[in-house]
Amino acid sequence: MTIAPPMLIALPHGLGVSGVSAWALRLADELSRTGHPCGLVVHPETAGTPVLASALGPRVRITRLRNVPPIDATGGDVSAFLPGYRQALGELCAAADGPVVVSPNLHGDCYGIVAALANDNPAAIRVVGWQHSDIAYDTRVLAHYAPLIGRFVAVSARTEGRLHEALGGRSGDVRVIAYGVAAPDRCPPREPLRDHRGRPRPLRLVYSGRIEHPQKRILALAALSAELTRRAVPHDLTIAGDGPASADLDAAIAGNRSVRRVGALPPGAVTALLDAADALVLPSRYEGLSVAMLEAMSRGCVPIVTRVESGIADALRHAGNGFIADAGPEDTEEVAGRALADAVERFAASDPAVPARAAWQTIRRRFSLGRHVTDVRRLLVEAAGLPPRAWPEGRPFAFTAPGSGGSVPPEGAERMQRVLRTLAGRRVAIHGTGEHTRQLRGVILASPATLVAFADDDPGARGRTMWGLPVIAPAECAAAGATDVVISTWMHQDAVWARRAVYGALAVHRLYAA
Repeated sequence: MTIAPPMLIALPHGLGVSGVSAWALRLADELSRTGHPCGLVVHPETAGTPVLASALGPRVRITRLRNVPPIDATGGDVSAFLPGYRQALGELCAAADGPVVVSPNLHGDCYGIVAALANDNPAAIRVVGWQHSDIAYDTRVLAHYAPLIGRFVAVSARTEGRLHEALGGRSGDVRVIAYGVAAPDRCPPREPLRDHRGRPRPLRLVYSGRIEHPQKRILALAALSAELTRRAVPHDLTIAGDGPASADLDAAIAGNRSVRRVGALPPGAVTALLDAADALVLPSRYEGLSVAMLEAMSRGCVPIVTRVESGIADALRHAGNGFIADAGPEDTEEVAGRALADAVERFAASDPAVPARAAWQTIRRRFSLGRHVTDVRRLLVEAAGLPPRAWPEGRPFAFTAPGSGGSVPPEGAERMQRVLRTLAGRRVAIHGTGEHTRQLRGVILASPATLVAFADDDPGARGRTMWGLPVIAPAECAAAGATDVVISTWMHQDAVWARRAVYGALAVHRLYAA
C-alpha cells in the first residue's frame, strides 16, 4: 500500500459556488502539495451557475464530464457517468501502488456511480462518505450506502450525532473532521465604528455564498436591511454571490440604497470584501459547518448567524466570537430578518474589535487549513488499509432507482395509496415535488381524491406545473380549493410537519410514523 494514498473527490453539481466546492478545491490542492495524488471528477454546472475560480497546482487531475445528464435527472440509471469516472480512477490508479480513496458528495446517485465502479473493481476503491450538512437527506444517503463505505466523516459534533444514530453498529467508523481555512498571522484591522467625535459610520455587513431559498433563506437579507432602516441603524450590506434566487433577491432590494449585490467573486475579491466588513450575516435554515462563516472568522469579520442545530455551535460562542440571532429553521424570511437585526444591534453596541479578534483566534487555534489537511491525510491512510467493499448483488446502484429504498421506503406506495383512499371525495394538495413524489406518480394520479395542486416550500419551484397541476406556495392551498394536504416526502417529513401551521385550517396528513 502506498504511503500517500490517492484521493478522488466527486462534485456532482460541478464547481458552482458553494462551501463544498471551495472545500474540495482547497483540499485537493493541499493534498497534492503533500504528496498525495489527487483528482476531481467535475459534473457539468447548471446553465448560468457561477463557477468558483481557483489556481490549482499542476498535480491535481481534473476530469470534466461531458455529454452527461444533470445528476438530478438520472432516472435511476447511472451508466452515462461511468466512463468519465473510470477515466479519473484509472489515472489515479496508475500513479499509486494501492487503492484510491473516493469521496462521493452531496447526491445519492453520486454514491450510486461509485457503487457501480466498486463492483467492477473492488480492490481499486475505498469509499469515504462525508456528511456536509445537517439534514436528513445526507444522513439517509450515507446510511443507504453504508455497505459500500469504509469510513464516515462528520464535519461537526451535531452531524456526528446524526450518523451515530443512523449507523448503529457502524458508529466506530465515524470520524469528526472539521473544515479548515487559511488565516493570516494577524487579525486584519478595521476602522472604528465611531470617529474621535463620536459620530457613527454605517455598519459594513456582508453575505457571501449561493443565492437560493431552501437552505440560505436569502430574502431574509432584504428583510434585515428593511428592519435596520426602520430602526434608523445606518448600514451598508454587500451581497456577493449568484444562484437560482438572484432575480427574487434583486427585486426585493430594488431601490434600497443600503444594499448592493455584486455577483460571484473570485477568492481574492471575497477576502478583500471580508477584510473591509465588520460582520458576516448568514440567515441559513441549516448548515453543516459553514465554510463561508469560517472564512469570515479567519479575517476577523464577525459572524452573525441564525439559530440552527449544526456545526455553527462547534465554532461560535454567542457574544464571544460571534452572535446568534433567535430565528430557527422554520421561521419566515421576515422573522429571520428581524432576529438578525436584533443581533446586529447587539454587535454594534459591543466593542467590535473584541469578537473580531476572538473569531480570528478561533480559526488559528481550531480550524486551520493545516490541521484539516493533517486529519484528512490520516483518514486516507486508514481508509486505504481497509478491506475492499462491494455493493450487494441485486440492489440497484442508483439512490433514485425505483425499488432502491433510497428516496421512497419499501412501504411508501402502500402508505400513499392508503392515505389517499381515506380522502376520497376530498380536494387534496400534495406537498412536495421531489423524487419521492415522482416515484409515486402512478399511485398519486390514481387517487380517488380530487387533486388540485402541488405545494413546495422552495419559491424557485413555483409558477410551473407538475402533471398538469399548478405548483404553488403552501399558504396558497386553501385559495386553490384544497381541503386536505398530504406530505409527500420521507426524509423531510418531520421538518414539513413542524411547519404545518402554514396551511391554516386545512387538514394535513403524514405518511410515515414520527
